Amino acid sequence: MAIIINKLKEIEYIHTYHFLFNKYRRSRVGYIWVSDTGLSYTFSKTMKNALPAYSFNDYPVLKCIREYVESMTKHKFNSVLVNKYEDGDISLNYHDDNDPWLGKKFIVVSLSFGEKRRFLVKQKSEYAKGKPIIKEYILENGSLVYMGESVQKYWLHSIPVQKRSLDDKKRKTGLRFNLTFRNVYPELFHKMPKPKEKNS
Repeated sequence: MAIIINKLKEIEYIHTYHFLFNKYRRSRVGYIWVSDTGLSYTFSKTMKNALPAYSFNDYPVLKCIREYVESMTKHKFNSVLVNKYEDGDISLNYHDDNDPWLGKKFIVVSLSFGEKRRFLVKQKSEYAKGKPIIKEYILENGSLVYMGESVQKYWLHSIPVQKRSLDDKKRKTGLRFNLTFRNVYPELFHKMPKPKEKNS
């Protein structure tokens, strides 16, 4: 795992800018979008610029990890979004990955490297009988989470703020990488949000 983490550290990540509260704000999360499609990626309508698409051939470590994920899940993936979280102050709000450019039936596979983080899964209110169910899991170094169509339809997931390490409360939460593999359809990319400005 240490070799993989070191290789992921060598990647040059992009920090996106989002239009929030009447100004552009720099995201603390570092991103890189790698896709066989060659198409840029916009995951939020607040984004100033789309993420450019890089080739798997330029990142042997990501190509190797993709082969592993495909062998484990028996599914093919043409794209991966890599998120770099520097510390536990960086969180991810409840959301689903039910994006129309993934087609009608799809899976997203999430792979974690680095610091342990809490992973919350919350039942969508429209499917809950009473108070929505919330489940908590721990994402270990190397954890693989398989999220199919039903997960995106009925559940939301998040990574909450975690100031201190789960292994040592005296230590601040450290670096974590999250890789989400998916198979996207170029013919459906027109359904993606449009960035506020084009990449230069």
